[in-house]
Amino acid sequence: MTLRELTAERIAVMDARRQEIHDALFTQARELGLDIELTGLGSVGGIAFAADPSRHEDDPSALGLGPLFHLACANAGVLLGPGGIIAQSTVHDDAATSAAIAGLTTALAHVAELSELV
Repeated sequence: MTLRELTAERIAVMDARRQEIHDALFTQARELGLDIELTGLGSVGGIAFAADPSRHEDDPSALGLGPLFHLACANAGVLLGPGGIIAQSTVHDDAATSAAIAGLTTALAHVAELSELV
């Protein structure tokens, strides 16, 4: 079913929704004074924190801002992929994207509070 829905039009919608998430994260991080790195290509994006001394993938036991963000996202109802991967699919609609943005920006706010303690 999903492959049948994977048309050029649907891919463009997924890409636009990923960009919407990217823009919301960028704006929220800037307002909170968090130095983040956002990447993205098509419907897949990623987030990393410049203040982290190492990547989670290099040292999973290190409790930096990235893992704290991952946990804060889960608490806000958003599940990230490993290393902060954010992906869209054809089943994500405007409501799902809005819910993801709400959860991600809430998680960023929590990380901003925690960053003062770390």
